[in-house]
Parts: sequence; C-alpha cells; structure tokens
Amino acid sequence: MTKPQILLPDQPITAPDDDVLGYAPFSSHLASSLKNMIPSDGFTIAIYGRWGAGKSSLLNLVENYLKDDKNIVIMRFNPWWFSGHGDLAINFFGELQATLKLTHLTKDLLDLVGKLGDLVSIASVATGPLFPFIQMAIKAAGAVDQVRQERENSVFELKKQIAKILKEQDKRIIVMIDDIDRLIPDEIGHLFRVIKAVADFPKVTYILAFDRDIVTSALHETLNVDGGEYLEKIQ
Repeated sequence: MTKPQILLPDQPITAPDDDVLGYAPFSSHLASSLKNMIPSDGFTIAIYGRWGAGKSSLLNLVENYLKDDKNIVIMRFNPWWFSGHGDLAINFFGELQATLKLTHLTKDLLDLVGKLGDLVSIASVATGPLFPFIQMAIKAAGAVDQVRQERENSVFELKKQIAKILKEQDKRIIVMIDDIDRLIPDEIGHLFRVIKAVADFPKVTYILAFDRDIVTSALHETLNVDGGEYLEKIQ
C-alpha cells in the first residue's frame, strides 16, 4: 500500500518551533541586535535570497522575537500587494501613517508624514514616463526651475520637522519590506526612490528582503545607474 501524498502549502512560517531551515538562531541574533542598537540617524539592512529561499519566514521570525518589546513599533509593507494598483509612494506612506497612528504618536507627525508622502509621490511621477509631457507643460508656463526648487525645499523642510519629532519620542520604528523582487522593474525603481527619500530618519530601521540580482538589474534598467552602487548608498 503506497503512502498518501501530503501537499504542503508554500507558506512562510511565523514561529521558531516551525523552523526547519535553521533560520531561528540568525533571526534571534538579528532581533537582539536591533533591540540593543543605539538609535541612529536611520539604518537599512538588506536580506538577500532567491525566490523560495525563506526570506519571508526569516522576517516573520525576527518580528516574533521583537513583538514583546514595547519600545519597538513594527511596520510590515509588501509592495507586491499594490503592484499595478496605484502609486507605491502613496501606499507606503499610507501604511506608515496607519502604523504611527496605532502607536499614539503625535497628530503633527501623522500630518507631516502625509504631506511628505504627497511630495515624494509627485517627485516619483516627475521621474517616470510622463515626465517629458509634464515638463513641457511647466516650461510653457516658464516655471520649471521654480517648481523643482520649491518641491525640493518643501521636502527638505518636512524631513527636518519629522526628524525632530522622531528624535524626541521614545519609540523606535522598524519597517520590514518584503517581496520587492516580485515587482516589475519600473515599480522597483519607484520603491527605491521612496526608500532613499526616507532612509535617514532617526530611530527608523529598514529591513529589505529581495533577490539582489533581480533588483540591481531593475535599478540599472529604470534609473540608469549601477544597481549595486545604488544599493550600497542606501544601506
């Protein structure tokens, strides 16, 4: 009599007891390092691995080890959920606002993050395929340099105000971003422009999980840069 075939769903694990790949010790060590980290002006960690290597499971284990620390706020963002359904910048900042709201941080901070999200979203559009047409319209009004300068000044001022509030509050924020490599190249470039815009906030740490080869290739294709060097500047 043949044994019945058991079909196991390809789902990430959430608890150390389910770990069969030996990721729990590494996850525990990473979580401990995050807890003991001296708050800095922003920090980014990349976890490289091919599809199916267990990156989502590793992130779940790290979150499991961090969940009881009352001074740490965890935000999970999966850009693949929003792929092809609108501006990733708007969705990212919407999730960030929702996370901050749950932690009872100030309304001023929520409002400032929302305004920054709007400006970063506009900046992302201005580097996309429609930009030549937008630029032509602005040039026709004779104000392209003025518009660019005003946007840059506004982003700079908003970031200063947000940084001041974050530095003064006790909570530390850890943003985990998964499945980046499932996005199309344009969306990968868009997402990393967003991350680069907010990667230096105090008391905020980013953990990014992706296939390095796919992402560096996408960054080269969409941003016309060396993908590896671009990642080094963010991390």
